[in-house]
Amino acid sequence: MVRPPRGDPGGQSGRAGAPARESVATLEIVAPTLTDFYHCLHCETVFAEAGVGRLVHNQQINEYPEEFKAEYLRLCDWVRRAGGRYAGRLHVRIVDAQSPEGFWKTLRHRARTYPLFLLDGRRIAVGWAEAPVEAILEERVGPTGPVPAVAGGGAMRGE
Repeated sequence: MVRPPRGDPGGQSGRAGAPARESVATLEIVAPTLTDFYHCLHCETVFAEAGVGRLVHNQQINEYPEEFKAEYLRLCDWVRRAGGRYAGRLHVRIVDAQSPEGFWKTLRHRARTYPLFLLDGRRIAVGWAEAPVEAILEERVGPTGPVPAVAGGGAMRGE
């Protein structure tokens, strides 16, 4: 939440007639994510120089089931679209459901499926309920802006 500076009761920031700042909404999405483990810096440097570092990390990602990777790509695509629509008004944070924080948020908000959507700390949806989430986001941060085209046709592909 953005608060006006101290001594600025109207949120005018010292300028006469300046509009008050709008706060930026925080959308947290708790979902399983693709996890890639790394070694210490020295070992990673040796692996990279030997040409096997990228191979090891690609192998780790490729061991996930296809449906798991598809769900993760769906989430990434949605986050990129939302980021384009609500640019500057929405801060999106993805929390791995398998992390201690993700586990806590799952328990606290009594989610049984993923993704869990939290807007400014409050549960707004569980599961893929894109239309209701987007309606609540529009209500909170205002109407959507233009949706920019994503180069390459999709999120996280080829990166």
